[in-house]
Amino acid sequence: MKKAVFVLIFCLFPSLLAAEEVRVLTFNIRLSLGEIGKPAAWKNRREHVAQIIRDGKYDFVGVQEAILTDRPDLNQVEDLKRMLPEYEIYTRSRMVNPEEGESTPILWRRDRWERDATEYGCFWLSDTPEVPQSITWNNACPRTVVWGRFHELADGKRTGKSVYFYNTHFDHISELARQNSARQIATFIENRKDKTAPAFLTGDMNCGERSVGMTYLKERFTDTFRAANPDAKAIQTFHGFGKVTYDEKIDYIFLDGKGTVRSSQILRDKKGELFPSDHYPVNATVAF
Repeated sequence: MKKAVFVLIFCLFPSLLAAEEVRVLTFNIRLSLGEIGKPAAWKNRREHVAQIIRDGKYDFVGVQEAILTDRPDLNQVEDLKRMLPEYEIYTRSRMVNPEEGESTPILWRRDRWERDATEYGCFWLSDTPEVPQSITWNNACPRTVVWGRFHELADGKRTGKSVYFYNTHFDHISELARQNSARQIATFIENRKDKTAPAFLTGDMNCGERSVGMTYLKERFTDTFRAANPDAKAIQTFHGFGKVTYDEKIDYIFLDGKGTVRSSQILRDKKGELFPSDHYPVNATVAF
């Protein structure tokens, strides 16, 4: 009898059983400016990128290397908006001009989440985080964190639950910058206004699991991939469109808060010989 009741509830109200799950993806989509005229040009990959996001039905997506530009054929942020109307997108360029350059957008499902009107923004990974385009730690280029607080919706109304989401891309040259960036962003997350609300941090950190910066973050937050796959050995996330063998995982989803990591995967999709990016995206499902 109990089994029959359970099946009936599942059939009538399937959303109740997964109501507290949050699905997250981190995805470095490879900037459009880097592959002009090549087989991996953005125009050849963009539909696959959108399909991965759409098929995963993610609540939040942290994207890295998304270009903002006045060239319609290369503007990855506008393409994501057009191809994924079910998502809201917030970002700005890492340069002084907010509409020109590389960015780290946050995407969220508009039917389930609403961005807080006051708790959101962008800061620079430097000694002067409020100064656009600032570089102070031998960075090769400016690096940013895009963040926000998001309120859960049900039937268009807030449920009273919320999460914070932070998305970043650490420097690929300066070890000092990566270490300082880890400390800066950890402090920022730990000082959030509502510490009872869980927080996610996604990003291409450009360093492996045993690096100083990642060790620092792992001591404070949960690495969702390792929580779900503690013994995994095949963890490469950067592959250079299948041309690079690199044994480290450099793309992460961290969690700060009480939650159960139900699953996490490195997605190795490709169509024929074409990969959607030079990184594998990583996902995680967390239940609260």
